[in-house]
Amino acid sequence: MGDDWKKIIYRSAAEENLLHLTSCCPYSCIFCSNNYNPEGIRVYAPGHLPFPMLLEALALIDPARIIRTGESTSRVTEGDPLCHPDFFRLMEVLRELYPQTRVEIVTSIASLGGDILSRLQELEPMSLKISLNMITPSLRQKLLGDSQEVDIRSVLEKLCYHGFLYSFTVVAVPHLSGWDELMKTILTGGSYLPREITVYRPGWTRKTPVSLRPGVEMEGKLEGLVEELAYQLAVPLLLEPPKLKDLKARVAGVYRDSPASNAGLEKDDLILEVGGEKPLSRLDAHKLLEKGGGTLEIMFSRQGITKRAVLEKAAGKKSGLIFHRDLPGYLPAYISRISRGRNAVLITSRLAGPLMKSIFPGTEPRVLPVENEKLGGSIAVTGLLSIEDILQACRKYAEDDKLDLVILPAKLLDEDRRDLWGERVCRIEEELGVQAWELSG
Repeated sequence: MGDDWKKIIYRSAAEENLLHLTSCCPYSCIFCSNNYNPEGIRVYAPGHLPFPMLLEALALIDPARIIRTGESTSRVTEGDPLCHPDFFRLMEVLRELYPQTRVEIVTSIASLGGDILSRLQELEPMSLKISLNMITPSLRQKLLGDSQEVDIRSVLEKLCYHGFLYSFTVVAVPHLSGWDELMKTILTGGSYLPREITVYRPGWTRKTPVSLRPGVEMEGKLEGLVEELAYQLAVPLLLEPPKLKDLKARVAGVYRDSPASNAGLEKDDLILEVGGEKPLSRLDAHKLLEKGGGTLEIMFSRQGITKRAVLEKAAGKKSGLIFHRDLPGYLPAYISRISRGRNAVLITSRLAGPLMKSIFPGTEPRVLPVENEKLGGSIAVTGLLSIEDILQACRKYAEDDKLDLVILPAKLLDEDRRDLWGERVCRIEEELGVQAWELSG
């Protein structure tokens, strides 16, 4: 395995404020993507990290930002941090160093039994991002490998009692659990008033058994169900990843009792101006709202009618509006500038293709959606593309058109310019005789 994974651990702490504790998980979800990675993929599972290494990573943390643990953002497999034998020992050290810094823990609801919530409450400020997935005990045992030692509804009641800041995630597998179970899980979770509920589309690779793959009809039905339930719940309900088709700053949800909620803003409102500034994207709107303080005048459109809201908040604090992540507003003009006069293609995924084509409808650059052939299955995101996928798409494109510049997202590469299989981006330049430009942001 070498030392590459260690570099990732320290870099994640220094750059992302992410503490990786373990790649171990006490559950065996039948649909876990880690079970079906194709051969040759470079991901790491080092098990429980030794305590001295955790202390070294902790020393790299920025106390001015939220500290996260249990969130998978790198090529190191992320497990459940609460199963690490030194979890509370590390948290005690963390609290001595950073007594006021919020810690966000990603964990399973089945890990929160016994006195765990009481012990976590002693470590406030803290928030929990909880994998709920299913409610029915027999289905949890069959599909999640849940040992049934924890009463899920009891944990839900304790979360409310202790007053935690928490949210739920649900991986949608109605082809395995049934549509009634998915709906019951979302509605039950929503009744305990989490901060939000995020439903994830199921992902599967070419290695996933056919019996675990959803049918083609599931996609539209899932989108319809989430849209329907979003208007029934008192909390935001999101579907990820979203299928964005433009950069309009449309609100995906509004947190309860937030500045935005108090100002009367709602899901699906289109933000037109923030304090007199026009956002060029959802990400722009989010940053303008977070930066602004005091009394902010918001111009927005609701069902085609322009309205005005006054939002009161402190500078640097959250507005309470939720946006799906898209692009920085400056990026389209920057991409157009570097591709002007060139035979350029902009590499994107099948999922992001409609969005990028709406931004660049012409030929400078030509948007080139690339299929995730290496991973296969339903995988359709840019960050999981391979150099081989890109080469295959570019060769086919070059059969009909000239090509001298390939613009690709840096997110699919590591710090050594390698993809998930260890292939370097210079292979594109060498085999195609073009310039490869990595785009961050």
